Amino acid sequence: MMKMHTLSALALSTALFALSSPAMAQNSQEAPATAPQVSDPIVVEGVREERRKVIRKYADTITRRPRVDKPVERFLQPLCPKVSGMKEAYAKVIENRVRANAQAVEINVAEADCKPNIYIMFLRNADEELRMAAKNDSELFESLLSYQKDRVFDETGPVRAWNYAEVRDDRGRALAYDTSKGSRGAAINKTAAATRLRSPVSMETMAAIVVFDVSALPGRSLNQLADYATMRVLAPVREVSDPSGAPFDSILSLFADDFAPQELTVFDRAYLQTLYNNPATLNPLDLYARVATAMDKMENNETLD
Repeated sequence: MMKMHTLSALALSTALFALSSPAMAQNSQEAPATAPQVSDPIVVEGVREERRKVIRKYADTITRRPRVDKPVERFLQPLCPKVSGMKEAYAKVIENRVRANAQAVEINVAEADCKPNIYIMFLRNADEELRMAAKNDSELFESLLSYQKDRVFDETGPVRAWNYAEVRDDRGRALAYDTSKGSRGAAINKTAAATRLRSPVSMETMAAIVVFDVSALPGRSLNQLADYATMRVLAPVREVSDPSGAPFDSILSLFADDFAPQELTVFDRAYLQTLYNNPATLNPLDLYARVATAMDKMENNETLD
């Protein structure tokens, strides 16, 4: 028993000596300089702001340039997708997935027996077939201007996408036309003047079409195809042809990346949710800024406003 007390006292004495030695004292003094520091909220916020700038720029980059002084186009009426060129069972999977994607970001969807305003098509030799249709003045392209047709065929991937949009007033109502101003008349907008953040008009997507070349389908799941179609028909966005230079993952890289996302990404969802849950008259640059804020909140599990 006495021996145990002696050993304990010796161990305690040795420990105290070690703690009081110059080497330990020096280490003790240096420790605060090398110890992990509590995150500076100013630094953290600075990093988040820099990231928001990158998101904002990327949102701008993937968006087809809006018409001069016009907001970004979007559907104002409930969505009604229709798939053709696939077996009915597969077509239903894609239609239902597009509907679910829209509802997940709070976009209105029409009942099942609705009149389609979204057309998702699968064709063999899609580019060739569509060029022939455009040459023959098919109704598929009758509402597009020359530059809009060129934009459709400038894409290099196996998908072609376009939409028809009309100018509406700030409440989404059709504009009146003064037929004395030429054969087509001139649009008359009686709403208040524009502000820095908002336009006096909105751009309503009346119908959207996306066409896939079936040769590119192997290796892609129905969910991936549906999610890619979701982005292309609900927003006027481009394909991502060089994902290696993209700052964020997006389903838009589906046909340019062997390791493309399996579904809509955080960026994709933030883009769609922002586009459809803000005023339709929002200035494009302010819209992109809000995409950045929405994505930042999603990544940090914060509640969206």
